[in-house]
Parts: sequence; structure tokens; C-alpha cells
Amino acid sequence: LQVELSGRVARVSEDKSGDGTALALEFASLSEDKKQELETILHRVIEGHSPALLSGIEPDAPVATIRKGLDKITLPHRISLASRTNSTREREILRNDSHPQVLEALARNPNLLEPELHALLKSIHILPRTLEQIAADTRWQGRPGVLMEIISHIRAPLPLAERLLTQLPRPERMQLIRKPGLNSTILNRLRQLTR
Repeated sequence: LQVELSGRVARVSEDKSGDGTALALEFASLSEDKKQELETILHRVIEGHSPALLSGIEPDAPVATIRKGLDKITLPHRISLASRTNSTREREILRNDSHPQVLEALARNPNLLEPELHALLKSIHILPRTLEQIAADTRWQGRPGVLMEIISHIRAPLPLAERLLTQLPRPERMQLIRKPGLNSTILNRLRQLTR
């Protein structure tokens, strides 16, 4: 894989350990195709120098310990891994990441299972756009449990939550109305729908 780009050296610094020189490159404006090619190359380089990055992290370790281990892995690598890993163990570890981009990539992962999604939806670090992405994903449409998790999420955009309420069957609406901490607007809308 190759990509030709124009740019400039933005910064040069000596490695503190004396092992070499670090360069910071600034690229001229990139087309979407060139950007994707560059990201693919960078991911391969990062993966090539970081074998088995998650192997030292135990999924059942305390969340703080898992996050400390994840912080040692570069963000682009965590995002890349979250979007494609087919390992249940790796997804379980990455679900504890506090970076919203990692969680968004994990939500897009085609191997993600519904129980894993429910656990992911408990994270307060998920962005509203990730909740919208999950709601639009055909894998999760028509799944009342997923709809309930999205509607009741603290970061759910109000228009999204109101739209999903109309897709929720009556028994789940009745169950959701009893959930503590629900947004007052959603609670009022639920009461109207369950009359």
C-alpha cells in the first residue's frame, strides 16, 4: 500500500532516549480517499509495532486498571481495533474505554452482539451522535430493549428519544415509565402515549 502526499515538516525533536529523531508532519489538504489511505497505512504501522496490545489487560479487572492499560495504546489503534475486532474478549475490554471515538467505533463493529450493545449503552461517555447511529443501525431496529436503553440514556438527544418512543411497544412503555431518572419531557410524552 502506498500513498503520495504533499506537506511539510512542522516540527523536529530529538527522542529523549537518544534513539532517534521525531518528526511532526503537516499535510496539505487531503481528499477523502487520500485520507483513508493514510489512516490505513498508519494503522498498519501502529499495529506492526504494538503486537498483542490488549493481551496484558484482563476484562474482569477494575475499570480504572483497564483504562490505565488502554491509555498506553494510541487512540487511532484503539479506534481501529474497536471497529473491526471479532474477539469478544477485546470488545469487552474496549467497552470500558472512556474515549467517545472508541465507543463509537465499537458501536459500528459488525461483530458486536446485542448483550454487548446493552453493556455499551450503559457508558456515560457515549456521544449523542453514537446513540443516533445505533438507533439507525438495522441490526438493532425493532429491539425494544435497545430502544429503551437509548431513550433513557442521559445523552440521548430529545428528538431521537421522542421518535423512538413511538416505536416502543406498550408493555415496554409501561416498563420505561417506572424507570428512575428519566428526562421529564420523555416522561410526560410516555404518559400521553400510555393513556
